[in-house]
Amino acid sequence: MKRTVPNRPGTLIIIIIIIIIIIIIIIIIIIIIIIIIIIIIIIIIIIIIIIIIIIIIIIIIIIIIIIIIIIIIIIIIIIIIIIIIIIIIIIIIIIIIIIIIIIIIIIIIIIIIIIIIIIIIIIIIIIIIIIIIIIIIIIIIIIIIITIHLVHHR
Repeated sequence: MKRTVPNRPGTLIIIIIIIIIIIIIIIIIIIIIIIIIIIIIIIIIIIIIIIIIIIIIIIIIIIIIIIIIIIIIIIIIIIIIIIIIIIIIIIIIIIIIIIIIIIIIIIIIIIIIIIIIIIIIIIIIIIIIIIIIIIIIIIIIIIIIITIHLVHHR
């Protein structure tokens, strides 16, 4: 009995350390899963943004084609210099407006992507800090347990 009694606290410490290690592994796995989910969400958002851009560009192209067709019909029907000049001015204005719209869309997309990247970086940094703090706390707890155990058995 006297030989088995001192071994029990040592066994308890080993069990505690194993449990702590399992908890750390579980926490790390959960954090990795969270990071993967965040990355997937960001990729989906970027894909959606790209699809929206493509749709907008297609619509703009269709509008341009329709405008050009209408302008050609008008030019064919009415052969007056003044009307032709007005139509040319309208085309220029429309093209300028379309270019401005495209530029604004591109700028908005770039800003959104930058914001998303910044958010990812911040989240990853916070997660890393939390992991480090948890590991430090666990190490301190293990050291305290071992110290108490050693002092108790002296």
